[in-house]
Amino acid sequence: EDSSGRAKSHFSSFHGGMIAESFMTMLLYNNNNLKPAVENKRVANWERGAFGTRSMLRNQSLLIVGYGNIGYHCAEVAKAFGMKVSGACRNLVRESNCELLNIADISEFIGEYDHILDLLPGDESTEEFFSTDLFSRMKEGASFYNFGRGVTVDENVLCKSLESGKLKFAGLDVFAEEPLSEKSPLWKVDNCVMTPHSSCIYSDYLDLFIDELKEKL
Repeated sequence: EDSSGRAKSHFSSFHGGMIAESFMTMLLYNNNNLKPAVENKRVANWERGAFGTRSMLRNQSLLIVGYGNIGYHCAEVAKAFGMKVSGACRNLVRESNCELLNIADISEFIGEYDHILDLLPGDESTEEFFSTDLFSRMKEGASFYNFGRGVTVDENVLCKSLESGKLKFAGLDVFAEEPLSEKSPLWKVDNCVMTPHSSCIYSDYLDLFIDELKEKL
């Protein structure tokens, strides 16, 4: 606590690496069609044909919406697989490892991408940013991931987009209401994988936090 009575806080820079791993886990599960593999194991069904629809990530593209420090880490991992990566943000004059696009023009280019990663913060300007208009502009069969804030997505529209087949898949770690209500339709959407806001829950967390705090002090 300083002379003003305010307590000092320390932002943990290692969050980016953790969220990047959690995001890529969902992306790889989706892209490698592992859901039928899990289901087939339960019934001892040998189905090699289930994998014939896969496409290598080096032939696919990713748009990171709300590109910043965490987006930098996510882009780094995706690029290691050969993906074409772009970041949408307001500040285009910043350190980056991918093409940066003006988020104000997102409706013009969102339809070009196979995978959309939402890393937006939650505030008045981003509430239900992903609504009917943006979901309708996404590429047919695109996949959507949210590791930003749940309030940035209209979850009812997301459900409809998944159920209609407009979206192939959604990987969600955050929700408008947490814990997610048992009545939420998301629980029953088949092509959606959800985790309970756990993208940074790793056994390494405390050690990394202490190491970073020691460096700053």
